[in-house]
Amino acid sequence: MDKTITTIRHLPETLSGGNDYYLTQGAIILSLFCDGETIISDYDDSGATDSTLEFLREFGLNYEKSWSQIGIRMPNGFAPSPKREYEFEGGAYPLGLILAVLAGKNIESQIHYTEKVGGHYIDTILRSMVNFGIGLKHDLKERIITISPSVLEPIEQKISSPFPHLKDMLLVLGISSGKSVAIREEYLTSNSLENLILGLGGKVTERESKREIMDDPDDPRRRFRRERPGYRREIMLHPSAKLRGTSVKIPQSQFMMIHLLTLAALKRGHHHFSEIPYSPEIIRWMNYLKSVGIEITEHRKKTEDGLKVVDLEIKSREFKARRASGETVAGLIEYIPLMALLAALSPETSLIRGIREYDLIYTGALGRVAENLGKMGVKCGVFEDGLVIEGTKELNGADFGPFISPGVALAFYIAALAGHGQSHFAGFDIVKNNYGRFVEALEKSSLYKVKLSDQSE
Repeated sequence: MDKTITTIRHLPETLSGGNDYYLTQGAIILSLFCDGETIISDYDDSGATDSTLEFLREFGLNYEKSWSQIGIRMPNGFAPSPKREYEFEGGAYPLGLILAVLAGKNIESQIHYTEKVGGHYIDTILRSMVNFGIGLKHDLKERIITISPSVLEPIEQKISSPFPHLKDMLLVLGISSGKSVAIREEYLTSNSLENLILGLGGKVTERESKREIMDDPDDPRRRFRRERPGYRREIMLHPSAKLRGTSVKIPQSQFMMIHLLTLAALKRGHHHFSEIPYSPEIIRWMNYLKSVGIEITEHRKKTEDGLKVVDLEIKSREFKARRASGETVAGLIEYIPLMALLAALSPETSLIRGIREYDLIYTGALGRVAENLGKMGVKCGVFEDGLVIEGTKELNGADFGPFISPGVALAFYIAALAGHGQSHFAGFDIVKNNYGRFVEALEKSSLYKVKLSDQSE
């Protein structure tokens, strides 16, 4: 399906629906190991959820799905089918968790994955698994992963990735195999899966490492700062606790909220939003918006159903160039395309460094970002670990797509809504199928005109 898009005039003040993709995937995977029924409510209703559920039917998972919840049971426990070759149509995150399940259960198998998943990223996570004695082979050209029977060694890993993917995969490997897991993270990633494991009756402990002010043993009048011991957080999974089925409510997607706030910034002007989740991830993004010249005022902070929310007022006129790298980029790694769009409206040159892993996970994503910015009249160069962007005064409508990465596609849907003039979006299904509730929320505002073509890919 193709789509013609014109500039959006007004934005909804809040979003309903569009719940967390990663937690939905994690809850489905963990339900494989739960005694009793697991009820997942307010789940992410994208096509990715159906892909994972259908794939796991092969291993004894029974489910009933309604518009509001999924009920999952394992009546006969984890029971792999006689066949050994499987096709998986989902993304990188659930594929990593599924590989951890099969390797932990020592199941000989062969999985063929699609171009949605970066093959070089798969190489990275498989190297980590091989370190623990798991028999793995990867045919990068044919996109096939082969798992052979093996004896699993202790699971201990220091992780330097800003994504939670590898950490979550190792935790699932520990649960699947019944082994303890020790992880040290260089960057603080989302601890959503750890909290989910705790909610299902598992045992996970965490300890953050912080700089300390110490007395100088040679001079009591002086003090010094002792640096972190090479990691930010230590995570331990203790396998003794049994997981039990329970009710899991998936929170609203912060990913969607951040895209809505960014759309407001790109449109310029004055916008109000109500009851925005006041989470660490959204606070980091608000701080980034402020750093590129966006004015944000907070009103009426409160707590509802245990969740902190806040009303926001956003004003944007002129954008500032930014050189982003290090922990700033690591903490917002999923939002590289949005950073690029903000940089595109700065009058000077912006740099975004330290994002090579984004390109590995989402195959060729940086090249796609640069290519589509170019279509909007923005000069963007790609180098080994980042982007250099020469800003312009406004984003022009353009012909976008088709895309492989849903996240990059969504960013340029935002760009089309904020851009000047009409845009044509080839293969809009990738946005509609993955972020349907977000698209629906914008369309329901009835404040911009959209014309669907009858063409299909």
